[in-house]
Amino acid sequence: MTRNSPLYMNLFIARLKEAFGFCVKFKVPVLIGAVVFALLTTAVQIGVKSNVGLPAGSLEDVGTRLEDLSGKIEEGDPAAIDEAMGELGMIAKDGQASPTATMFTLQVAVTLGVAALVMVLLFLIMNAYFLILPIEKISSAATAFKRALRVFLPLLGVGIWVMLRSFIWIPVIGLWVMPISFVLIPVIGIFFCFCYALRMIFAGVIYLKEKKGISESVRVSIERTKGKWLVIVLNFVGLAVVTFVSMAIISSVLVLTGPASLFLDNVVSNLFIAFWSAFTVIYAGQIGTPAPVVSHETPQV
Repeated sequence: MTRNSPLYMNLFIARLKEAFGFCVKFKVPVLIGAVVFALLTTAVQIGVKSNVGLPAGSLEDVGTRLEDLSGKIEEGDPAAIDEAMGELGMIAKDGQASPTATMFTLQVAVTLGVAALVMVLLFLIMNAYFLILPIEKISSAATAFKRALRVFLPLLGVGIWVMLRSFIWIPVIGLWVMPISFVLIPVIGIFFCFCYALRMIFAGVIYLKEKKGISESVRVSIERTKGKWLVIVLNFVGLAVVTFVSMAIISSVLVLTGPASLFLDNVVSNLFIAFWSAFTVIYAGQIGTPAPVVSHETPQV
């Protein structure tokens, strides 16, 4: 590994450049996908905020009273806490939870639950969309959307099978080694499972590109990454660092855009997902190919 470090670094940089080049070449479907999914994501986020927030004007109505009570609360007056909760409708006059509080809590739970399901669905479709683009070199966003809708469920199946292959053994082994399993298995086991899961990171690409089944795609990914775990980790850690630094710089600029920053942040995040997908597809195509050997021998004349 140490001997070939410059080579691996050059390969990593080459993958970054190739992934960026793909995003530039297919900028139209990449940008359309990033904007469309950002619009949908932002709409869900705004909807959640408007539904779980306090009714309009309520803070203004009780603001003065709560400000007076806050001083008493800081002094340790327990009655002031009840009064403050009463102002917000969280407790009734008899000291029990008010119907307003109960309905508010139920509304929040339902809203967050529905929003979470919608966000997961959007993420799955978006992941399929940005994975399809570099695999099939699709230049039409409409075609890519149609393909994503067809394959996002099978890709979910691949992800579930990867999780099962990675983590299902933890409770099984835990039953055999009780009682120390309650401490050692969750801590040590989860760490090694994440390490093992990295060997299946190309399963989705293999499923889409090579038309293999779900379990076969996972098996092939494990087989092709044998003995290459450390290199894979370093590649994706490097990719994460590049992404984090870039997003931090861009986000610091987007803050200046005011109300539009939420939407623009989502667009930028989606563009980086597209970049990650392109990098993963490129790497998956190379992982089964042996790396070129660097000769350190003096050439003979």
